[in-house]
Amino acid sequence: MENGSLLEKTKQLVKPQYNEIDNWTHGWPHITNVRDTSFQLAKRKGAKKDITGIIAYCHDLGRIIEEKEKLPDHATLSVEPTIRVLDQLTPALSQHDFGTIIGAIAVHSDFNYVGNKEYAKILRDADKVDSLGAWGILRSIKFTLKKDFVPQEEILKNQNNPKALEELAEKSIFILKKQPKSKEKYRLNLNKISEWIEKELFHLKSTYNLFSDKMEYILNVKKNFDF
Repeated sequence: MENGSLLEKTKQLVKPQYNEIDNWTHGWPHITNVRDTSFQLAKRKGAKKDITGIIAYCHDLGRIIEEKEKLPDHATLSVEPTIRVLDQLTPALSQHDFGTIIGAIAVHSDFNYVGNKEYAKILRDADKVDSLGAWGILRSIKFTLKKDFVPQEEILKNQNNPKALEELAEKSIFILKKQPKSKEKYRLNLNKISEWIEKELFHLKSTYNLFSDKMEYILNVKKNFDF
């Protein structure tokens, strides 16, 4: 099975599963964003595109179980369904690559990762990048407060329209700031995301080089949050 076919087969296997998730913040749009960001980072690091893509496609399969059964630790929950997917990709997938994929997914939500596995670093950074920029603001609002302040269909329709996303994010922040409980709850999440940037918690230098504009957007939102 050629690399392109390997990725396409993985996509066919996992996309229907992500479509079962009710909360859009970890649905298919998030997966494709993490995939595309992972490809960019992998190119800089000389990592294999097919392995990088498979990791991105499978990394949040545990969110489906987490949402349905209210269980914690979605990264660990993602391991078993990922194994089921990988079993369907053999023998095209080597045992070494099999282990690399599982290893990266298992640690992708660890608060501290001190390992030196490049694929784990790529996934962890790519996953965090999807919480940056205007899209990231809208995702984190929904994830933190369990609701959207603008129509969900407008957010998803404009996933690749930066200007429209900024307008939607600004409107959402304006509304939530009028609700004291929502404002204070979201402030905690905004501070956490800002810490990734301020304390340099991303693993790869290329992440800072490629996505500095999205990082700056988050820091500006934090700076102006009380005005």
